[in-house]
Amino acid sequence: MSIYTKLLEIQAMHLAFEKDASNPFFKAKYVSLDSIVEKLTPILDSKKLLVFHYTDNKEIVTTLLDTESTDETQETRCIDSKFPLIDSNDPQKLGSCITYAKRYNLGQIFNIITDRDDDGNEASGKEVHLEDKRPWAPIKPATKQSYTWEKKEYPKTEADDLLDSMEIEDDIEHLKVLFGKLYPMGKTDKQKAFYKSKYEQAKDRIMDNDFTMPPDWDSTKY
Repeated sequence: MSIYTKLLEIQAMHLAFEKDASNPFFKAKYVSLDSIVEKLTPILDSKKLLVFHYTDNKEIVTTLLDTESTDETQETRCIDSKFPLIDSNDPQKLGSCITYAKRYNLGQIFNIITDRDDDGNEASGKEVHLEDKRPWAPIKPATKQSYTWEKKEYPKTEADDLLDSMEIEDDIEHLKVLFGKLYPMGKTDKQKAFYKSKYEQAKDRIMDNDFTMPPDWDSTKY
């Protein structure tokens, strides 16, 4: 009897595995490694099959070996399943990965559904962003939401050009002409008041620049 025939007979038993372990933080139930080994061991013994695990090139390899087979080729005597190890210096994470790998490999070989699936999260070494329901879970501080405002460029209008000209105009008469064109463009009282204030500022500037001291002015007398 070949190893594949023996494996077929085991799968034909339709073994039921109760999900006896749970991960409370991820709300996941799964079949524990101990439960699988406990149920499979007497069956494997009766069929002279041996299961063992070893590490090879950063992988956990699980091998099902037919001890009755006289074939010299490994392909007809063994069935392998492999699972990669995480790259971690944390012994706890590495241990979890090894346990998960053994359970995963046995599930692959014997066609056992071991979990739904979040129980391998810790073994994978990846962060899982799920809500922590533990009573002692730390309260997360509220995060301040930031916004990015996009500055929009608008085309310049005739009124903008007139305002620019008023700011550099140095002749009071020319300033009056510019203001005469600008003021009617105001569509609201507020806008007209703004134009008028700009005119007054420009006029004061020009008048200040035009002011000169009398030739006989003597500042030492004051």
